[in-house]
Amino acid sequence: MKDHINIDTYLKLNVSPTFLKFAERIASIKSYPMLDVPCGYGRHSFLLGRLGCNVISVDIDKDALASILISQKKYHLKKKQLTTLYLDLTKDLWPFSDNSIGAIVNVHYYQSNLLDDFKKSIVPGGYLYFETPGNYGNNFIDLPPKGHIRAKIEPFFQILYYKEKAAGPNNSGCVTVKLFAQKNI
Repeated sequence: MKDHINIDTYLKLNVSPTFLKFAERIASIKSYPMLDVPCGYGRHSFLLGRLGCNVISVDIDKDALASILISQKKYHLKKKQLTTLYLDLTKDLWPFSDNSIGAIVNVHYYQSNLLDDFKKSIVPGGYLYFETPGNYGNNFIDLPPKGHIRAKIEPFFQILYYKEKAAGPNNSGCVTVKLFAQKNI
């Protein structure tokens, strides 16, 4: 990964393919910080950073957060372009104020009450990219019921992309969801 083309190609191969379709549109809201929550080792954070965004990478894994700060140079990002925040999404209070975030990227993590925090924090005209974990083994019991995500988001956002896929046994009623939406102005 010696030049920018290889770095960008590498990043595009390692982010969610559905997210990649919307990344440039998300990055168009550069006057506000973006959140990658939870960020893991920062694959979506790095891509948004490469697209010129200031990103706050949020996670509970201190080693992952430290790795992001170390890898920042490798991806040719400015020091202040990417910041990290340790946060336990199951216990800690949501620290972001209303209408303060340009976009939130939430990939492979689902906690229903976070959607309420996301709705408040995203600026009017800002974006939400949301993707539940896939349907693996018995994790369907932690996935949302059919229609739940749409019902929580639709009154506040224009849904630009929405895909539900049945998860678990036929009678579980649970789904995986991929969503891209813009907050109403």
